[in-house]
Amino acid sequence: GNAYWLKMRDRGGTTRELWWVPSWLIEPKGSETEFVSHYEYKPGFETIRLPVDDVVHFRFGMDGDDPRKGRSPLKSVLREVFTDDEAASFTASLLRNMGVPGLILSPDSDSSPSDEDVKAMKAYVKASVGGDKRGETLVLKGRTKVDEFGFSPEQLMLKELRRIPEERVSAVLGVPAIVAGLGAGLDRSTFTNYTEARQAAYEQTLIPTQRILSEDIRFQLLSDWESDPWGWRCGFDLSNVRILQDDQDKLAARLNVGVNGGWIKRSE
Repeated sequence: GNAYWLKMRDRGGTTRELWWVPSWLIEPKGSETEFVSHYEYKPGFETIRLPVDDVVHFRFGMDGDDPRKGRSPLKSVLREVFTDDEAASFTASLLRNMGVPGLILSPDSDSSPSDEDVKAMKAYVKASVGGDKRGETLVLKGRTKVDEFGFSPEQLMLKELRRIPEERVSAVLGVPAIVAGLGAGLDRSTFTNYTEARQAAYEQTLIPTQRILSEDIRFQLLSDWESDPWGWRCGFDLSNVRILQDDQDKLAARLNVGVNGGWIKRSE
């Protein structure tokens, strides 16, 4: 949600360089009379006070806890990120255990084992089929009943569970899952909707974000050289972005219709 440039000036006070500063090293501060009075920069143990004019602050959205800072849209779906991480950990655990979920071993007789026997059996089973010995044959003394504890990957539908975080994360970030190469989008992808998804990613997410960044540059950096930033415009050059260009086949078809319809001349 926040990104920073630090202006490096020469002896005359003119900006000569721009240094990127990690967002966790710098923070905007205010007072009762000023919304943002300065920035606190902590590259080490020492805190450096920076004037507002020496920092370019790119703020994405607004943090409800501190309006001086931006807030990443990903924070609203961190639970989905954790869900996907837990699913990955569960899958890794199953693979380490030869695909076998938790088991319950119980004596298949009327006799009841002691606590020491239970601990010894648990340690024996873990040492015999766990870690690097997974997949080896396990032999138990006496009649023992083995019950599966928990759910198998098919019962948990891990594939479907991991699709939901992909869909929600791509939704809040504004990048279609198909464009990001996520399985949630590739399952329903075709060449036709892939082109439309790329266009939507640019028009609904990238271009609005670029406009926000451009305004930050216009009013926080351009003012170092121009006294009236309102008389200028800052933006990204999108003329060479192929997905945003007009389809040449459609342009040719439109011209053909115009000539045949008589409202466009050949000379035009």
